[in-house]
Amino acid sequence: MAEKCGCYSKVFVETNAEKIETFRVEIFYCPLHAAAPLMLEACKMAELLFVSIFDVYDVNTKNTVRKLRTAIAAAEPEEHNG
Repeated sequence: MAEKCGCYSKVFVETNAEKIETFRVEIFYCPLHAAAPLMLEACKMAELLFVSIFDVYDVNTKNTVRKLRTAIAAAEPEEHNG
C-alpha cells in the first residue's frame, strides 16, 4: 500500500516542577487495524463453518476455503507463524 494507513504514535516528554522527565505515549489505530483482530476471528469462524457444513466441495467452496485459509495465515501474528 502506497498510502499511509492513519495509525500513529506520539511520545510526549514532560518535565515536572522537580525537573523530572516523564514519558507519555499516545497511540491511535486506524479503523482497519482496530478491527483486524475481529476480522481474523471472523475468518477463522467462517472457515470452520464452510468445512463443517459442506461435505462435498464444489469449485467455489474450495476456492472460498482456500482464500479464507490464506487470509488467516497472512493475518496471524508473527509469533504464531512458523
